[in-house]
Amino acid sequence: MRFQQLPSSVPDRDRDCHGCVFVAGRNESSGDARFRAAQENGRHFEQALAASQRVLKVWLTHADPKTMLLPDRIPGGALA
Repeated sequence: MRFQQLPSSVPDRDRDCHGCVFVAGRNESSGDARFRAAQENGRHFEQALAASQRVLKVWLTHADPKTMLLPDRIPGGALA
């Protein structure tokens, strides 16, 4: 999974804006490269989040019921 880089025409002050959403007043047909890059990055983020949630759910099935502590390895796994 790779995040798309913003075009070099985007000023540095706009590159370091963590958590910003470039949506206000824009739509896909505007041809704005920044919007398309942010949209693609959003898709990658959603895929990464969904994958991490699946991994967490598997680990939680092996958590100690009393303490909810996770094991170092999943029993029966390749490295168990």
